[in-house]
Amino acid sequence: MLAWQVGRWMGLDRPRLGAFILTAGFGSSALLGYALVSEAFPGQGQAIVDAVIISELGVGPALFTIGVMVAIYFGGQQVGTREKVSAALAFFRSPIFFALAGGLVCSAAGLPIHNPVVASLLDGLKVVAGANTLAVALTVGLILRLNVLSAGVGLVAAVCAIKLILKPLLVWLPLPLLGMPELGKHILVLEAAMPSALLGVVLAKRYGCDGGLAAKLVFSTTIAGGATILLVAALLI
Repeated sequence: MLAWQVGRWMGLDRPRLGAFILTAGFGSSALLGYALVSEAFPGQGQAIVDAVIISELGVGPALFTIGVMVAIYFGGQQVGTREKVSAALAFFRSPIFFALAGGLVCSAAGLPIHNPVVASLLDGLKVVAGANTLAVALTVGLILRLNVLSAGVGLVAAVCAIKLILKPLLVWLPLPLLGMPELGKHILVLEAAMPSALLGVVLAKRYGCDGGLAAKLVFSTTIAGGATILLVAALLI
């Protein structure tokens, strides 16, 4: 909502406004979040569990439902009701959902993960996961041009301020009232401070928003995130 208000104030047309909202609203909670959490809390399995729950149940469904609706609405494509519903429910048919559900079932059933057959299967799934990340990164790279600042200094500054500073601040403010464990609070703030999600670029391109602008804004938040994540961690954690 904040990105929508700022984008309207800046006079963005619908495709650019859609790209701006997607990149300001959804973070790279899995791609970068898991790596950062594992480094920040080494050897703490609960930290990774919290990160997965926040990402796959908090960010993922919102991106695949609200994010898709934003992309369709501002992209201006003529999409029928059935297609809109199908797009909004895409998360529940995605490999992400099946992986999460399968992992929960295997964990509850006590799957012998050190068994040679099971271990080989899990190694294969890790390769598939890495290939998915590579495919999304290549998509962004193909859309992105090197002149990132052609997106406009104001737009770059606005999306970085909303995504990298205001969002983790807004997440942090109600935490004292929720009675969460300290570790969970730290993970939540760190995940909120992540740069924009690469999938936002894919959605923008797929449904007619400004995919080039989305790629530049994602790239900008990724670069700026190297400094802002440290700032957020120092001030809020």
